[in-house]
Amino acid sequence: MHMITVRSLRLSAALLLVAGPVAAAPLGLNPGDIVEQLEWSNTNAGGVFTPGTPGTAAIDGTIESVTINPSITSLLSDVTFSLDLDLSSQSAVSLGGTLLATSADFVGSSTIAPDFTISDTSGIILQGNLTTPLTLEGVVDLANIVNPSFIGDANIVITGGETNLVTALGGLGGTGVIEISGGIFNFSPGLGTLLADLNAFDDSFTFSGSGIITPDSTSPFVPEPSTAMLLATGLLGLLGFSRRAQRRP
Repeated sequence: MHMITVRSLRLSAALLLVAGPVAAAPLGLNPGDIVEQLEWSNTNAGGVFTPGTPGTAAIDGTIESVTINPSITSLLSDVTFSLDLDLSSQSAVSLGGTLLATSADFVGSSTIAPDFTISDTSGIILQGNLTTPLTLEGVVDLANIVNPSFIGDANIVITGGETNLVTALGGLGGTGVIEISGGIFNFSPGLGTLLADLNAFDDSFTFSGSGIITPDSTSPFVPEPSTAMLLATGLLGLLGFSRRAQRRP
């Protein structure tokens, strides 16, 4: 009896070492959650534009919250994102007087792949590439520039990430699509300086932004069986082994 107990304790310790800590689900999702949208921001000059051929924009920020069906929003921490873009075209057209209509088209980066990633403390949990240009548009009054913003949106096809999250956001194999939308603001230098020659993109500048990310289609989140369940299964098997050993003559 004593030998069986010692063996059982050793096997229990081995199972604990193999199982290790239970990893948190991406975005804090629970089984059955359906993702409606993610809220993002990149305040504190989290965006940088660099002129060149082509000009490039790099946006780094945080995913601040996730809204799940039925419209329950949970705050997130330690979830970040990055988006890398190339400038495709830009225009600034006078609307008369001091009003100026401006627009810019950005496409996925030609040098950084993938264009878009979301990461948490475990690493990249979602990644993808732009499939439509990100078009930013706005009207500026050059005589009264008070923190103007430019809004736009683009589609991103999901190319990888945490398998169960990818599946919940539309499936594997390039079938999942998410839309990123929002606005940018807090330009430095200010737009009055940047648009003095009617081309804001021949100078470097920083900016902030915020918006949402929405999946085109979703399904309930179904996580992998947790290590806790595997551990419980192993301990039940160990208990059965111990009882069988005790019944031996």
